Amino acid sequence: MSEQLNRPERVKIGPLWFDVVWDTAAAADIGKRWGGLNAHHQTLFVQDDLTAERTASVFMHEVLHALFCSIQPQREQHGEEEAVYYGSYAVVQFWQDNPEAFEWWCGLVKGDQ
Repeated sequence: MSEQLNRPERVKIGPLWFDVVWDTAAAADIGKRWGGLNAHHQTLFVQDDLTAERTASVFMHEVLHALFCSIQPQREQHGEEEAVYYGSYAVVQFWQDNPEAFEWWCGLVKGDQ
């Protein structure tokens, strides 16, 4: 099961704030396998019973969908799913393979460095 400590309940993506719902039933209710996005209500859904690795990928997947939504609200989803699918795995893999670089980058954006 995924790490529950310090899971974000709200994230800012582009100019918009999104609630994050960690709930298997809620994700299933919107007909999604592991997660989903309700763009109209600015809510990300992620199942709360996934492995840590799957949670990381699903969370990033939904964040990227929300990013597309915040940039182009009336978007055509043609090609978006494929870009989000591969992009989320690539970003998570980079974080996993380079934790020191990610920690350094986080310090930069937080103003710690």
